Amino acid sequence: MPCELTAKEFRWWSEWKNRMLKLYDIDIALFEGGFLITQLKKQDMYASEFDDDIRTKLEEIHTFLALKKQKQLDEIVILLSDVDAVQYDGMMFVRKLENANISEIDGCKRDFFNAELAEQAVLSQGDDEKIRLMRNLKGKIHSIWETQYRRYKHDTDGNDLLTRVYQRVEEMDSTTLNTPLSQFSMFAKKGILHQWAEDCTIGWLVDYMVKLEQYLAGLEAES
Repeated sequence: MPCELTAKEFRWWSEWKNRMLKLYDIDIALFEGGFLITQLKKQDMYASEFDDDIRTKLEEIHTFLALKKQKQLDEIVILLSDVDAVQYDGMMFVRKLENANISEIDGCKRDFFNAELAEQAVLSQGDDEKIRLMRNLKGKIHSIWETQYRRYKHDTDGNDLLTRVYQRVEEMDSTTLNTPLSQFSMFAKKGILHQWAEDCTIGWLVDYMVKLEQYLAGLEAES
């Protein structure tokens, strides 16, 4: 898209993407204006295909899009109470929470949304170093889950494990998890956990994948 989505527009796009994922089980990615201009520069097309006047105009557009993206990120806190949580019903990370008897799920959905928004903001810049830092952050958060999982995993109840992992993310937010990526608030860092869960890389119960399959089979039988 030759523009940068506002937070409200991104929410609409996120809802649409998740509906399409449920229906067709395909990966969908968003490439926004700032990313497209960056890719032109990376592929050596910027200088060869555009004259000075066009390059000057593109730089103005790039600056405008970057400011718009920052405005989008500044709206995240507002969105914490404004995300349509229903859009995530049926996603794997939600099913894992339900199966682990975790009842307070709306906050987890909002954290997931913030992580998705933050990740999109980094990817849209097309900056390899920032992408590396983001992947490093996601790896650290996975490691936090792994340590807590060994200590607090349970056969039927994941509330203690989720609480412990969330607490560790909060405690390490300004130390181990500190990052120059301003896009990743503490809420987004918590949301990374649910991104991992959506990818079926983590869970909240012992043998979480087996239990998830059993839970999904039960839901299908009921319907």
